[in-house]
Amino acid sequence: MRYLRCLRLRLIGFSVLLLALAACGSTGIPASVNYATLNFVVTDAATGAPIVGAQVIVDSTLGTGQVTSSAGTVAIYPVPPGPFNYAVSATGYQTLTNPSGSVAQGQTLTVPVQLHK
Repeated sequence: MRYLRCLRLRLIGFSVLLLALAACGSTGIPASVNYATLNFVVTDAATGAPIVGAQVIVDSTLGTGQVTSSAGTVAIYPVPPGPFNYAVSATGYQTLTNPSGSVAQGQTLTVPVQLHK
């Protein structure tokens, strides 16, 4: 009986350890550090004014798009580290397609974008 109780406690302890490691990702680093953040700033190329409602799509985030705020900004997270391509479009402007960049694990990168009419 005592042996079974000891075995059960060990199994519970091992299970808790596995859950804690899973929460940190496979590297033992918190999951939020495994990704990068891209902060896009979208402006009019002629005037420098922010472009509200521009669509920003980053290919490494499975093509999910985000729309810029009243300040012409949008944050894209999570972005896997490494190279990425993006496209930015807005009504009345030429679409900017396939520019590329690269981010490191845990990095926050500001990406300035100027759109032309």
